[in-house]
Amino acid sequence: MRDLVGIWQDGGESVTVPAFHGSFETGLCVRAIAEHAIALTESVLLLAQHEMFLQAVPISRLTLECGITAAWVSITLDAVRILSYGHAVEERKMMNHMIKLNVHVSDESISLINAKVKEFAEYDLPTASSHLERSKGFAGGELLYLPYRKLSQVSHAREKIMYQYLHVDQEMDEPEQRFALVVPPIYEWLEQAFGGHVVSLILILTAWDELSADKPWSVRIQNIAERFQVARTIRKP
Repeated sequence: MRDLVGIWQDGGESVTVPAFHGSFETGLCVRAIAEHAIALTESVLLLAQHEMFLQAVPISRLTLECGITAAWVSITLDAVRILSYGHAVEERKMMNHMIKLNVHVSDESISLINAKVKEFAEYDLPTASSHLERSKGFAGGELLYLPYRKLSQVSHAREKIMYQYLHVDQEMDEPEQRFALVVPPIYEWLEQAFGGHVVSLILILTAWDELSADKPWSVRIQNIAERFQVARTIRKP
């Protein structure tokens, strides 16, 4: 992770956003996702220093999400507009729910979101709101979606969280004596979580590098990809 963060940081503060099919939308989107993923990675590294591995997993899951989206956006025409439609629909759903709960929503806000839904209506596609569908949009993407779903089990306040903090000893006679609290918790899928995180960063940096005219990081990213036996080519399935 540190090596990939280092590659990104070596890029400097001045950025030239590349055009994709004559538009800067794709470059801007990939750049923003990459900046977010690098910041997320720095957060994971800080948590790992304090052995807060389970708490780092939801951040790695979000990085997986960033990897899927960045890879898909980098090779998909009008991807940002598709995402804009999905966001507008979700925003309208939230407003409608607020109205049902008698929470005030201004007429102007309703008008603006309805106009946005109408503006991007032609981009009403499954990929507008589904990470699974986006993962199908590039070769090998569904393999990255699998750990994303697995990490979801401990990224929300669900039953799986409880078992990360418990040790169960079935040999104890009394039921109330069979459980012991484990702090810090142990997550059995940690290696896969961090492995998926690294693969996502490789994809994100590759997406930006491939959009760039001079492809400045290709060799360095490839060296890391080979070390982890990861194919870094982003292409249609």
